[in-house]
Amino acid sequence: MLTLLKADLQTRHIPVIVTATRGDREQSTRHQADGFLSLPIASKALKQTLAHLTEEAEPSEAAEKPIESLVILRLSPIRYGEQREQPAAIDLNHLLHRHNYRVLEADDLEQAELLAQVWKPNIVLLDSALLDPIAYLRRLSEQSFLSSLPIVTLDSATTQAANQIAGLSVFPCLAPLVEQSVSSGRSETSALLQVIQVAAGFAWRPSVLAIDLAHLDDPSAKESEWLQAMMQYIQTAGFRGAMGRSWVEIIQKLQSQSVDLLLICWHDTTIHLATMQAFLELKSLKSKPPILVLDHRRKIPGNVEAPEVTDFSKVLHDLAAPILPHSLPMEKLLDQINQILT
Repeated sequence: MLTLLKADLQTRHIPVIVTATRGDREQSTRHQADGFLSLPIASKALKQTLAHLTEEAEPSEAAEKPIESLVILRLSPIRYGEQREQPAAIDLNHLLHRHNYRVLEADDLEQAELLAQVWKPNIVLLDSALLDPIAYLRRLSEQSFLSSLPIVTLDSATTQAANQIAGLSVFPCLAPLVEQSVSSGRSETSALLQVIQVAAGFAWRPSVLAIDLAHLDDPSAKESEWLQAMMQYIQTAGFRGAMGRSWVEIIQKLQSQSVDLLLICWHDTTIHLATMQAFLELKSLKSKPPILVLDHRRKIPGNVEAPEVTDFSKVLHDLAAPILPHSLPMEKLLDQINQILT
């Protein structure tokens, strides 16, 4: 709650007093509480604290108009005991708030996923050195919304691990961040701010989610090399690209509205029941992105379409999804994507 209040330009100027046990004093101060009262509350201490904060309040601060700022989701995975001992770090929250950035904090990936869906952050800041970065980042990659965001890393081991996880977009800031950097204004902190701004710029690029129906119907099937190559082409063209690996993940991403275009690769000549049910669920979504279908099926002259294929084509038609041939050149496919998004 303190993080949200102190990160919001409409509430950050309002003094906050925390009432708790003495053991919570340090945590309250670290999260920018303006006052602290130990339980049980003494009347004299309460009056002194209120008088002090009332005298210091500046009316001009209350009139401060909110300005547009970046939203940063800061991950500190200490809950799992995965944090390595590090040199004295700067007060990142203080630094980011000074630049009008809103900071959300989480030490649990499920909690972070929920925060990301609600607040739509521009980047994820992973500020802790991890004992097992590969395992942690694999868990992160399974979170549909988190994995679609740019990740800023602050140590080389985490950066190397993140680069090994398919689908993650990593922006390292490896300059040493020490307490002296904040007070002296040295280049280390400006380097971090530059990386954050670059990563946030990446976050604003349209997001394309690609799905391979053959792989979703049979998870043991090998993903299409053609589709992987196409996604690399799309990313090079300036889009954010991701591969959907389960219907649950795909529906979650669509419900959270983190996808700008859904690209479907249709290989099968038959349609499985699970696929039809998933597309009927997709059809029922109130808000969904544009859909583009690439037809890779081998059409044999004289063959009659199975009833389930006809029904599936009708569902695609109801979704207003253009069906394009597999032979379409990449340049024309990119033109189609740009036209749809425009």
